[in-house]
Amino acid sequence: MPPILFDKEILHFLNSYAINHKRLTDFVILLSDNNLLKGGVLVAMSWYICFSGLDATLTKNRKGIFNTVVFSFVSVFITRSIVHLATFRPRPFLNKELHLFIPENLNILAFSHESSFPSDNATLFMSLSYGLWKTNKSLGIIGIAYTICFIFLPRIYLGLHYPSDILFGSFIGIFCIDLGFRFNLSGNLNLYVYDFVKKKPQYFFPLLFILSYQIADLFEDARILMGFFFHNK
Repeated sequence: MPPILFDKEILHFLNSYAINHKRLTDFVILLSDNNLLKGGVLVAMSWYICFSGLDATLTKNRKGIFNTVVFSFVSVFITRSIVHLATFRPRPFLNKELHLFIPENLNILAFSHESSFPSDNATLFMSLSYGLWKTNKSLGIIGIAYTICFIFLPRIYLGLHYPSDILFGSFIGIFCIDLGFRFNLSGNLNLYVYDFVKKKPQYFFPLLFILSYQIADLFEDARILMGFFFHNK
């Protein structure tokens, strides 16, 4: 899948700063590599909403966050399926026609063998931030702005994704979250989980912590475990 016109223009504009501003580029690489500064921030916002408000508001907030988590999983599953089924798209920094500057301390080997389109990072984090917005408008706006500025732009800046990768991944995330909230597709499951929270909080919250940790860590540990068992048979 070749890049389209605005892909090239935006990539060249942002990448020009990478050439001339080494300190800024080092900071952008830190943002791109540090899961605490990506998933950790949005997960912390989600936990804040889960414990904000009283009675009816608290119940509404928790149902909203639960819907967000469920349909974030759905959206990432769809994106990962497209990654494997669609035509392979090399990362922008591998496209010799673009002549992008590649920072010397960027770990390009970690990205070289996986298709750029669509961005599963964009899908996951837009799902989470858009779900925050559907649940709590003021905090959700902060989450969406943070996602765009500190998660999406660094990946374009470093040549890890085309803007169209980000846009398409974000569209999948928004579509799935909106569908889930609009039709309350997780309604019965939501009631079951909320009943579980009331009756067995000593089991629920440790499980929620593990799930939150994995979301913040982009499921890296889970993927390593799965890879070990599947590739060592």
